[in-house]
Amino acid sequence: YNGARFLEQTVRSVLQQTFADFELIIGDNASTDRTGEIARTLAASDERIRYVRNERNLGLAANYNALFRRASSELFKWAPADDAYEPRYLERCIAALDADPRAVLAYPRTRFVDEAGSPLEIEDPGWDLRGDQAGERLLYAIQASHWVNSIIGVIRRGALAQTRLMPRYPGGD
Repeated sequence: YNGARFLEQTVRSVLQQTFADFELIIGDNASTDRTGEIARTLAASDERIRYVRNERNLGLAANYNALFRRASSELFKWAPADDAYEPRYLERCIAALDADPRAVLAYPRTRFVDEAGSPLEIEDPGWDLRGDQAGERLLYAIQASHWVNSIIGVIRRGALAQTRLMPRYPGGD
């Protein structure tokens, strides 16, 4: 919603991925800024981009879930309007998933920057969620506090479809 400020930079970083076989669905959640204009221009410039607009703001969770339902590929990734990606992001995440068919999610550590792109003094400790016990992985995720960057990694669509997707309550991701 109202992601015009960083939308073009984010989309350009997705379009510049070394792994280029993807569909990018821009889900405009009834924005009131220039999001629609920017998204339509970007969609006209690249056949991999599809633009959809909600008639009303559904809220973050419902918008994310609607985007998932519109996608059909084996792998899926949510991409917030203000996240820029290194060129090998998709390539490396997909390689990690290909290397371990039991893995359902791959994501890198995150570099946090301010509005000008200057690095912030926040270090992503990463999450090692490869343990065999689901309860142990969940406990680790809960205790890790605010690190939610894993939810925007590359996810096996089939595994994600078996969940209730993004719930509406804070921290549900």
